[in-house]
Amino acid sequence: MAVPASDRIAYSPIDRRPRLAWPNGARIALWLVPNVEHYEYLPRAGQMRDPWPRTPHPDVLGYARADYGNRIGIWRTFEIIDRYKMPCTVSLNLAVYEHFPEIMQACEARRWEVLCHGLYNTDYLWGLGEPEERAIIADCVATHRRLTGRELQGWFSPAGSWTLNTPDLVAEATTEDAVQPVLSNL
Repeated sequence: MAVPASDRIAYSPIDRRPRLAWPNGARIALWLVPNVEHYEYLPRAGQMRDPWPRTPHPDVLGYARADYGNRIGIWRTFEIIDRYKMPCTVSLNLAVYEHFPEIMQACEARRWEVLCHGLYNTDYLWGLGEPEERAIIADCVATHRRLTGRELQGWFSPAGSWTLNTPDLVAEATTEDAVQPVLSNL
């Protein structure tokens, strides 16, 4: 099923591409993508990489560092982004919306697009069989639809944990190919 990354995107040398023109003659474009994550206190055991390498578990210090962003950091981020009226796409672990409805309300009020970053940033796709990865992706698509009433518009695997199957499974899990996987880690 997996298609090698080199076969997914046609080769295009820069000196033969059409000139890129931004609206209003702008010379640069900025894509603002805050990464809003949620880490499980006790993640699934037996993964290829331990999300909390300090032992014994739970790693309270590691968890607290990660949890700070959802308690304080995101609210400071909202203030700055609102001040400059910048549109955003949020790279989001969907568990954030489940555990912290206030963050969901704030993102939805700002009409931020969601780039799904899995459910938890501690639930990796590495080493999963195709059926297990398919189930995780389908769960993300269904969770986003249930919480927002919308289809996902993008995908970036939790902790960048792509497999060769990920782009195909993401496309398969969506209706009308609504989700566009970000291929930066392939």
